[in-house]
Amino acid sequence: MEYYYLGLNIFSILCPLVLSFDKNVRYITKWKYSVISIIASFLIFLPWDLHFHKKGVWWFNEKYTLGIDVFGLPLEENLFFIAIPFACIFVLECVKHYLPNWVKFVDNKINWLWLLLFNVVTITLLIIYWDKLYSYTVFGLSLILINCCAIFARKFIPLCLISLGFIFMPFFLINGALTGGFTEEPVVIYSNDFISGIRVWTIPIEDFYYNTLMMISLFYFYFFYQIRILKKEII
Repeated sequence: MEYYYLGLNIFSILCPLVLSFDKNVRYITKWKYSVISIIASFLIFLPWDLHFHKKGVWWFNEKYTLGIDVFGLPLEENLFFIAIPFACIFVLECVKHYLPNWVKFVDNKINWLWLLLFNVVTITLLIIYWDKLYSYTVFGLSLILINCCAIFARKFIPLCLISLGFIFMPFFLINGALTGGFTEEPVVIYSNDFISGIRVWTIPIEDFYYNTLMMISLFYFYFFYQIRILKKEII
């Protein structure tokens, strides 16, 4: 069972890696942009992970890891911050290539509707769980980031939104596998002292916000590097 978390990382990256050579999307030609974005995301969210791990918000079941620590966290957790962003940028590129009409529809029809719904739900959760450290942090930062992007990076929100919709499907399986959906004990164990306790299947609702926060940040780095640094038109 010590290979369980490592196997989930390999599973997450395997399909995007193989399909990188697809003649239409040609994700392999975007790898160099992905690397820059993944490094930027890694430098933000690995310290985040370590900080809350040290505070006791969550810890890792050694039964499902190799027992090798890197930067104070299991090796597999470090690999998570490489494998998942790599796979998510692949999804973004597929949506951009194969579903441009979906992006236009969201932009024209429901761009502000989803934002209103997100704000109402998130502000409600903030008010109810203001005393839960991790809940308040992830809800609050997600609220700030999403609204800033809606104002200052509106052009990219529809693409990000649809990509997130597809990302949440494998996320549901992978995160469920980490939180005890398929095993007797979870790989990642959460303390209810710091979270709301609301779960979808075995997944804390905070993980959905965390995933959104990480992916939107990752996509921003990906866009920023190509547009501002390389002066490329990507949409």
